[in-house]
Amino acid sequence: MTIKEIKDNYYFENLSDKHDLSDFDCGDKDLNDFLKNDALAQQNARLNVTKLIMCDGNIIGFTSLLTDGIMIKKIRNEKVKLEIKEKLNINSNKKSISAVKIGRLAIDKKYARKGLSSHILNNILKNLKDISEKEVEFRFILIMQEYHDLFLGRG
Repeated sequence: MTIKEIKDNYYFENLSDKHDLSDFDCGDKDLNDFLKNDALAQQNARLNVTKLIMCDGNIIGFTSLLTDGIMIKKIRNEKVKLEIKEKLNINSNKKSISAVKIGRLAIDKKYARKGLSSHILNNILKNLKDISEKEVEFRFILIMQEYHDLFLGRG
């Protein structure tokens, strides 16, 4: 399976107990451990949802999504803070703004460093934008920096 074939054919599937995760290895012990030992329990507790990135029956990677919020008072950049308050018509610094967080991103080492991860990240962001516009509104998408860097091969 070539990277082009994966880019053209991958899809997202909710993690379930039917998935065999034993061969998955993204090269990061914490991410591997999360997927194999914690993700399903957290998903069942409705703390997050883990989406496997699948192609031709193979697990290419995964992402974990969860709800979050941004407190206006925690934004350090005053210009950004003012812009957000004006755009969203917010008067209080104590207001929390809804967000979704990409808490974890990982791609199996077999598929890493071939341009696939940025393609997948862009697709995730596009899908989240569509969800926000059509299904459930949130104002921001947050990405945990440490996982973002690993996913894009900078870690």
